[in-house]
Amino acid sequence: MPVTGVTAASYGGAATVGRVTVDSYGRVTSAGNVSIAIDASAVTSGTLGVGRGGTGATTFTTNGILYGNATGAVQVSAAGTEGQVLQANATGVPNFGMLDGGAF
Repeated sequence: MPVTGVTAASYGGAATVGRVTVDSYGRVTSAGNVSIAIDASAVTSGTLGVGRGGTGATTFTTNGILYGNATGAVQVSAAGTEGQVLQANATGVPNFGMLDGGAF
């Protein structure tokens, strides 16, 4: 067998794809790994996680207010109705309601 300079190995993996170069005689003359880098505009399915700049959610309540959830999916409040104001409950979660004077 002629020496090709290509290392016998498996190429490609979870974060890389194998790239081979073939000469005009059909011989593999080089092989290596190339990192996978996909532009966000190429993502056409699935849910983009918060750690990748997405919301981590697939749907939201119409007219709800989005709020953070640490590293989890963005959350959404229920929609408000006429006369309601945005408030926070005892744990800081935003919600719509009528002002009640409450304890401050």
